[in-house]
Amino acid sequence: MQIELWHSPDRDPYATVPVNGHFENWPVRSKGFRLWLAEQYFRHTARGASSQATEDAMRTIEAMAITNGAEHTPCLRIGAHGDDIYLDLCDAPWRAVRISGIEGWSVVDRAPCKFLRTPAMAPLPEPEAGGSIDELRSFMQLAKDDGHDDRADDAFTLAVAWLVGAFNPAGPYPVLAIYGGSGSGKTSLARHLRSTIDPSLAPDRAPPRDEGGLCLAAKNSWVLALDNLSSIPGWLSDAMCRISTGGGISNRVLYTNDEEVIYFLKRPQVFTAIPEAAQRGDLVSEADKARPLLLGALLDGVASALRHRAEIPPVQLPRMADFATWVWRACPGLGWEPKTFLDAYV
Repeated sequence: MQIELWHSPDRDPYATVPVNGHFENWPVRSKGFRLWLAEQYFRHTARGASSQATEDAMRTIEAMAITNGAEHTPCLRIGAHGDDIYLDLCDAPWRAVRISGIEGWSVVDRAPCKFLRTPAMAPLPEPEAGGSIDELRSFMQLAKDDGHDDRADDAFTLAVAWLVGAFNPAGPYPVLAIYGGSGSGKTSLARHLRSTIDPSLAPDRAPPRDEGGLCLAAKNSWVLALDNLSSIPGWLSDAMCRISTGGGISNRVLYTNDEEVIYFLKRPQVFTAIPEAAQRGDLVSEADKARPLLLGALLDGVASALRHRAEIPPVQLPRMADFATWVWRACPGLGWEPKTFLDAYV
């Protein structure tokens, strides 16, 4: 039996364990690892472990992971290793997509980075080559300005740019805001965009009550999606900005009065302002069918961003210059002229 104990830069203990022919990564104190440990004990002894024996074993394993294990950075959905980016498909065999600037993208059985999974994370379909990112436009109800398509074109470009930007492990990530009247399809659009890269059993959340709730939501998914924001109080605006750029958010440790934990979270975010009145079931079904090709088209853009990583846009960029540069490099893979994105963004 091959088991690897390791810890994060924050010295949290983890284990990589074999399960049915593949490997899974779990926090030592997680339910997943506890069940794996109980199953191993029963397999070797034909008896169930007592609560005390289990607790003693967990403490020993924690100590071994922290003191003797290697240090790795745990990843959620998106990870980096060397010059490559990896996308966790979250399927049963724990496969991933390797994205290379030289070789393009391909599905691999095991990623070299340490992916974690949370209960809400849902699987992505296996991507397919040959699609066009323009196919996403048919699932978006975009506003037009006085009969002209310029506004809708810019909105589509920025939505795709947000998706491509979400693949950059380093960030930063602009917050995508989707506005419109009741019944305009804002919630469906946010769910479609989020599900293209980070599907979830809970595709969007109600506004959090405090920074602790926001941090918990961000910690358990790659994309943070908030629905029905009637207003954005100052604390929420500040916290979302810090999550966008990776700034720290402090929170008191549960059941203590003086210990403090600081979250350094950096996540793509999307929010809607008003919930839509009607859901379009036919649209959701068609989007599911198109998702493998759309994902493949996005991966082509990400591979292009890696391929052109040494190139710099020949214009002065506004705020979030790192994001703009990343998407500018992705444009050839999306089939876009770089000017298309820069005109919509600037």
